[in-house]
Amino acid sequence: MIELCTKKRMAIAIIILISASVVTVVVESKWSSHHVINKEAELSAVAQSDNTSTCVNGYGTVINSCVECTAFELKLERRYCQETGLKTLIRCPDGRHLYKNCPADTWKEEKKFLLFECLTTITGLLSYAVVRYRQRRLDHLLMEKINRQIAAGL
Repeated sequence: MIELCTKKRMAIAIIILISASVVTVVVESKWSSHHVINKEAELSAVAQSDNTSTCVNGYGTVINSCVECTAFELKLERRYCQETGLKTLIRCPDGRHLYKNCPADTWKEEKKFLLFECLTTITGLLSYAVVRYRQRRLDHLLMEKINRQIAAGL
């Protein structure tokens, strides 16, 4: 099937696939950010209903910004680490310190994904360049062999 495609058709197909991938990433990015916000609202409502994980009046000061949970906390399945794997330390007005979960940073995830996409694209382009070089070299060697046979036959 691929042998029947011309270079122009292959280029058009690749452009269409890349465009579809970009549109998919953008749509999923927009959808997932709204989806996460709704999920976080549900989590905060659940957390506020549990008196052991919130301050008395619901207010507190943030001591540490969002940090990743340790492997030990993840293994113990701490409530504040289960959803996103991130936690923040909060000081309640009554002097207690407690951890709460933080929303996942979507930009970090997008950045990792885009880095993966770029590395995959670079790997694909390098593979294409090596195959193209090899094909040209083999074609050149074949032409030399044919020319030598023709010269020997004359």
